[in-house]
Amino acid sequence: MKSDPSGSTFLFQGGAGNVKKIIVVVLAIFLLRGLITAEPLVPEPQEEFQDYRLVYANLHTHTRFSDAKSDLPGVVATKIDRDLAAPDQVINANLKRFDGMALTDHAEHLSDWEWAQQAQFTREYSTDGKVLLRGFELTGTPEPENLLQKLPQYNPGWGHILVFDTERRVAARQEGDGNSPILPNESNFISPLTWMANEPGAVGIFAHPELYMTERGGIEQTFNGFKACPDDLPGAREKMVACELSSHGPEYTGLGDGKELRSSNEACYRELLRNKWRVGAVMSGDEHFPPYGNAETVAGLFVKDRTESGILEALRARRVFGTELPGAVIYLIVSAPKRGITWTMGQTIPLTADFEPDESFIVNAVALPPKGKVESISIVVVAPRLESDRIYTSPPLNGEADNLGDIPTVGEIRTQGVCCVYAKATFRLALGLRKDIISSPIWFEY
Repeated sequence: MKSDPSGSTFLFQGGAGNVKKIIVVVLAIFLLRGLITAEPLVPEPQEEFQDYRLVYANLHTHTRFSDAKSDLPGVVATKIDRDLAAPDQVINANLKRFDGMALTDHAEHLSDWEWAQQAQFTREYSTDGKVLLRGFELTGTPEPENLLQKLPQYNPGWGHILVFDTERRVAARQEGDGNSPILPNESNFISPLTWMANEPGAVGIFAHPELYMTERGGIEQTFNGFKACPDDLPGAREKMVACELSSHGPEYTGLGDGKELRSSNEACYRELLRNKWRVGAVMSGDEHFPPYGNAETVAGLFVKDRTESGILEALRARRVFGTELPGAVIYLIVSAPKRGITWTMGQTIPLTADFEPDESFIVNAVALPPKGKVESISIVVVAPRLESDRIYTSPPLNGEADNLGDIPTVGEIRTQGVCCVYAKATFRLALGLRKDIISSPIWFEY
């Protein structure tokens, strides 16, 4: 254990296993300046999650129920491709690698028969600890004038939403033999939010936001410019549980710099958070081309049980994370030593009147890769404005510390309007390859 003058504690543990060496990096940030101790004052983050089971799921997949109906070049263009896109092929390929998955074909293509078939698939394949969810992708883009404009990055609109746990489906338009009911005022983002708010049990995820951020797109339209949920739709705010921090688009190169909306899914995530959307972090495959089941970006979920209801409960609780390295895990906790209370990712800290301005918190994050090494781990403090966000990063294993500075006290959290904290880490693999992992936040309420 070593402490540095910044008030951050770093613990490096190396152990030899049968196959590989796992490196654990712990970053403990003290929110009271000058508080430095030789030992951690909080439990290990892993201990706070020991009552849950960790599962991995690909929550964004497509079959020929939508892909085979697309006229985009190269999408299931041949009979072989269409056979590979058969639902049973896609399901088997994903459940061979992951604990769970969701069918999310585009709603505008789905027929009543296909929607019923997907319900039957969930009963057939949710067995032996594997979980299949039925859902759909609500595609909020207008009918394109030409084929190029059909590509999301060239087609400004309010974006895409993944929807789960509903008996009904809805679409912004109909294509081919699809007969999903059409949203009223389908070009306005308030329309799907209203539907979500009124749909019993609905669970929604903001899909691949960075995909629409090219110069021909526009942040003014995507998810209504990332603006806060209307006050008269609190149900929609609660039902939109996560933001997908991966995309199949040509611009996706990772989380991005966290700042530029047109090139960074993480920047879009932060924009939603600062505008009071209570969204966790997930990643998924969203494969539109065979071979299916090769997703490298997936969601990790801390579930109470490996069932459909268990995965949905973890999503609603925001007890989830996104990873570019399947098998990796990240833990995040915030502790109040004076009170002996610890909060975990997805939870909210109520900063009630009895919290003193100089009272301290400790933010503690741990990242574990299945292979390779942890290069760095960061705590991100999200404020009302981008320029006020703060990032505290551990010393990289191959370089100097960066972004270690003054950390806000409880009083500063209130006065600066800090809304939440989350953690992210970078793993270094062979040949210099890097992969990211990102947690759901812990929120402050005051």
